[in-house]
Amino acid sequence: MANAKKTATKETKTTATKPEVVDNESKSDKFQRLAIARTSKAVKAIYQIGNLGSANYESTPEQREKIKAALDNAVQSMINRLNKEVSKPSNFTL
Repeated sequence: MANAKKTATKETKTTATKPEVVDNESKSDKFQRLAIARTSKAVKAIYQIGNLGSANYESTPEQREKIKAALDNAVQSMINRLNKEVSKPSNFTL
């Protein structure tokens, strides 16, 4: 049967879904909803950056140090902003 349907058992990836926005949501509830979604996304992105250390890629120690410095700066900036201190993000280049 050339046109037979293929049935594959694929496990679906579990990804963080966006919680629905609620009308008249309190500032505290909005903070919690956004903090969970954004933190989950950031942690996943950082994990994926770590994958660049695998044997599939080649990098110099200087490139790795630049990545670490950029992430350190971004984390420090985030901490300052959470503590109500103003700072702006910088662009990253290798």
